[in-house]
Amino acid sequence: PVPRPLDENNDDTQESVLGADGRTRVTPASYPWVTIGRIELGCSGALIGPRHVLTAAHCVYDTDTNSWMNNLDFSPARDGASRPYGRIPWAIALTKRGWTELHSTDYDWAMIVLSEPVGTRTGWLGYGYNTADTSINLNLSGYPADKPMGTQWRSYCTGVPFNYSLDKVNHTCDTYPGHSGSPMWKFVAPSYRSIRAVHTNGAAGGFYTSDQERNRATLIDAYVFDTLKRWKSENP
Repeated sequence: PVPRPLDENNDDTQESVLGADGRTRVTPASYPWVTIGRIELGCSGALIGPRHVLTAAHCVYDTDTNSWMNNLDFSPARDGASRPYGRIPWAIALTKRGWTELHSTDYDWAMIVLSEPVGTRTGWLGYGYNTADTSINLNLSGYPADKPMGTQWRSYCTGVPFNYSLDKVNHTCDTYPGHSGSPMWKFVAPSYRSIRAVHTNGAAGGFYTSDQERNRATLIDAYVFDTLKRWKSENP
């Protein structure tokens, strides 16, 4: 299929492991891990609705070639060769003109709409914002390329500073290429997690030892929240 850019910067730095690698492997057999999956081209994403996958914009649109990606099938809860929910074909991809035309990293977030509502079987994550939250403990999970193919790996970072006058947040969750598009969520209750940011890129790439290095994510603010809500309603 060809993506339909309803609404329409690329940062060339890569995801980074900061100091000692604190990532742990997840066996995605239960919520919330089953809501997270691997996008076929090599990124990560999370279900935020029955057939709605939140990911990074650079995972759906290449600003170097100004062209849409075409390998966006999604495998929720993939665990190596196992795809317990199958490989779900994608229908359309959505991002903003701020990414496709202006190439601004502030717009490095996107939605993939799948061809079937696999989320009715896996469940999905919530998403939101709270301007009173200025320091948040966040989980991150996705599919890094330096680990065995198709395996999910989790990070945890405490005290991530949120400034809602900005579009990006800096964090110390360990990541690696392939983690792009991973959800970063706040634990609210045993049955509810709220995605507060989408991981996009690293400090400078590779493995780093400096405590000053930080990875980056696009935060969910009122604008992102309202746009995602509208996209979901337009593509039920």
